[in-house]
Amino acid sequence: MKTLILKYFTFTALLGAFAWFISAPGWEPAVTAIGLLAAFIQFDRRLISTPKIQGRWEYIVTDAYKETSHKGDCEIHQEENIIRIQGVRRYTALPRPKPAIEVEIAWNSQWAEICGDNVLRFDYYILIPGHDHQTRGNHLEAICRIPVNSHNATEMIGNYYVLPPFDQLTPDCTWGTIRFRRLDPKATISPLSAEELQKEQKTEPNMRDKYYSRLRRMFDRH
Repeated sequence: MKTLILKYFTFTALLGAFAWFISAPGWEPAVTAIGLLAAFIQFDRRLISTPKIQGRWEYIVTDAYKETSHKGDCEIHQEENIIRIQGVRRYTALPRPKPAIEVEIAWNSQWAEICGDNVLRFDYYILIPGHDHQTRGNHLEAICRIPVNSHNATEMIGNYYVLPPFDQLTPDCTWGTIRFRRLDPKATISPLSAEELQKEQKTEPNMRDKYYSRLRRMFDRH
């Protein structure tokens, strides 16, 4: 909204600068008009190029061992490239071999932005309950990197990375994949299906070195 207001304010000022140049030709109105035109183009480009992701989304998380971890939904609020995310974990499938169970664990982003490379980057905080899902667990902090490949995306796939320090409640594999699918505002979240729970081929068991390497490259915008 701020960018849109600035765009129209700049356009009004640009018209005034052109009127000034026509009534009194000179270098001052010319430089003013050129500067305002450049600003108007920049605001217009930002409005056109920033993907629109506001709305309700379903997400499914798998760890680096390709095991489904959990599923939930979130609401994304957007003001140009500044994002705010509020989510709820609805179903959890870990730890194995217990079956997936229904939960209600709220989380939210502290910082989120669609950067200049059209990648959504955000961090989030969540309270993870104990293994019996009754006792109090620990707060975890993680960061996500989600490429947005369409101006009006209906699906987004990226990676999450849990931040250290780690403890016994944190799985050994502390990064993985998160898949977002756009949802109707009134749609219900279905339980984890057999297909979603199906395990893919395992990666190598020791992932910690890879985790830190990927974490260092997490916010590389090039």
